[in-house]
Amino acid sequence: GVILSGTGSDGTSGLMDIHEVGGLVLVQSEETAKFDGMPRSAIDSGLADAILAPGEMAKTLLAYAKNPRAENLENLPTKSLAQQAGGLPAVIERLREVYGIDFNYYKPATISRRIDRRISIMHSGSFAEYSKQVLQDPTELDALYKDLLIGVTRFFRDSEAFEILRRKVIGPLLDATPPTEEIRVWVAACATGEEAYSLAMLFLEAFDERGREANIKIFATDVHRDSLQIASEGSYPEASMGDL
Repeated sequence: GVILSGTGSDGTSGLMDIHEVGGLVLVQSEETAKFDGMPRSAIDSGLADAILAPGEMAKTLLAYAKNPRAENLENLPTKSLAQQAGGLPAVIERLREVYGIDFNYYKPATISRRIDRRISIMHSGSFAEYSKQVLQDPTELDALYKDLLIGVTRFFRDSEAFEILRRKVIGPLLDATPPTEEIRVWVAACATGEEAYSLAMLFLEAFDERGREANIKIFATDVHRDSLQIASEGSYPEASMGDL
């Protein structure tokens, strides 16, 4: 996905879908855009893999398109991925040391896809060369870490699931709970918090429909501290309001 000069924020929701399935997201730098509204919205979302002047995008796009391994990553057995990944175990160990998360529990194909994306962006020649770069460059290690976490969420993401929650879970739960008893909800892997706030909205509406005072606490947790900071502040770009 490529976001160029323009106004508004409609491109950002598309970037969310592309990023979620492992696609590449390029955004034009604000200083080179005649209209910087759309690039700025995309940059604020945190989903841009690279922020470039238009003339610099072709090299990255070509490297990404010509990646000879990309098409076959899903079908490769785990052993093959580990063998051809070169320094992958060292990278995973460094991520564990620095961030306290063991990515050995991730699917090898997912890790390889994400690293391939970083190789394309950084123009590194091979998996082994990129592994050496990551071990020596804290900035690139952090970029890979954020990429592996994916971290894509939105308000009322998967609207069908939220509708089922509203009808079959939240309503019956309130009806079965005495007004004096507190309801507690835990949102695991909350990313930047939109899911937790979406649930809060549904519960508050359900309390209001029953003429009851809201007696609820919602807890939200995530392994990524920067995402938790955003969730705690509860401040979101205008583009994220579309799903409300």
